[in-house]
Amino acid sequence: MPFRRRQLLALGALGAFAMQAQAAEPAAFPSKPVTFVVQQSPGSTGDLVARALGDALSRRWGVGVVVENKPGANGMLATSQVARAKPDGYTLLVSGSTPLAFNPHLYPNVPYDLRKDFSYIAPIQDAPFVLLASPRSKLTSYGQFVAAAQARPGELTYGSGGVGNSTHLVMEMVVEASKTTLRHIPFNGVGPAMLSTMTGDTDLMVSVLPSALGQIAGGKVVALAVSGKARVAQLPNVPSFEELGIQGPPTPGSLVLIGPARMPQPLVERINADVRVVQQEEALQAKFREFQTQIFSGPPSAGAGRFLREYEEWGAFIKARGIQAN
Repeated sequence: MPFRRRQLLALGALGAFAMQAQAAEPAAFPSKPVTFVVQQSPGSTGDLVARALGDALSRRWGVGVVVENKPGANGMLATSQVARAKPDGYTLLVSGSTPLAFNPHLYPNVPYDLRKDFSYIAPIQDAPFVLLASPRSKLTSYGQFVAAAQARPGELTYGSGGVGNSTHLVMEMVVEASKTTLRHIPFNGVGPAMLSTMTGDTDLMVSVLPSALGQIAGGKVVALAVSGKARVAQLPNVPSFEELGIQGPPTPGSLVLIGPARMPQPLVERINADVRVVQQEEALQAKFREFQTQIFSGPPSAGAGRFLREYEEWGAFIKARGIQAN
């Protein structure tokens, strides 16, 4: 073979190898700001966690991380935006369970599939839920709540962030476990539901613990129970769901970093590794302690596995209870 031809073939092979290496190793990422799309409003737990994680990653990456709040449609607006984004890692979703695990069982035409349309990158945080009572209700324990609700079926009310919201479904789990009948008052967001419980317009609600601790400490709501197997350090005198015999699907308090489908696996692993590094930093851990939430760290499969389990178990619960979105 003539030397010139061998040289051209060698250069072609080298170029192909270089392109493969570039695809396999996303060394240039990120070269511009990254956007975190958040389903909740500014000031919510999800928003605060996304901003804290974004700040930590921006220091590590040397580029900005912009948080874009896009609430609405039970999280479907933000989730749909990321499902349609380029799979280059520059548009990512900070997601809770509601849009991915719940909505497909609540709405007839959800415009995405949690198994096909997303790349699960990294788990971020986990937090328990807390059952709350209005001080005006005079309920100060779970036992009192059950006795009052069973004595007056359908009279006690509970607020939620909307039909199909996690605050609605976890409360339905409590209702089923306690064999009570309550009247559901859905609100447009968790904030208005919390205000209604504080003022006594509704008697009860459940909330993610970090969002409720300030109101509990200020005596504006009364904590009756916390989800999970064990009591939490912030409320050592409040019994856990397991202590009280409240059983059901896993409580959906996690947040996961997610991208569009077809993200290159090396890029997914690179971002996952960076998230896990900053989760070990004292600055981010201090922020999580300030938010009264827990770091949830692990490989990409950990976040995907959590949501898929919730999709199956909560789907069966939603079907059995006959819950439908308006």
